[in-house]
Amino acid sequence: MTAIPLFDEPARQKVPIGEHARSRTTDPSTSRAAAERTTQGAKELEDAIVRFVRAAGPVTRFQVADALCATSTRWRNDSVRTAVSRAEKARRIFEYDRAGLSPSGGACMRYSTQVERVETSVL
Repeated sequence: MTAIPLFDEPARQKVPIGEHARSRTTDPSTSRAAAERTTQGAKELEDAIVRFVRAAGPVTRFQVADALCATSTRWRNDSVRTAVSRAEKARRIFEYDRAGLSPSGGACMRYSTQVERVETSVL
């Protein structure tokens, strides 16, 4: 029995970081169009995150989400926090240190647009 490929030829390859949505070969054209819009929207969100982190200095994902959601109704708070992780994996922003505070008071990472290593302990 021959297997029917689910994805178009380029999509079977490893998806580069920064690409987000794909459609199957069997999907209708409306699904393909939606995947394209989703990819574009995710790119725009990551661009907004990078601009904010560059301008604001070391910030937590919570600060990024609060700031972007306060200036626009386009994105939800949890979507922005998730996109911060994508931007970090794509090496567009970097871990600065773990001295940030989450809304619940726990320690969390702060991000910067520069690669910096901050020593948190001395041996």
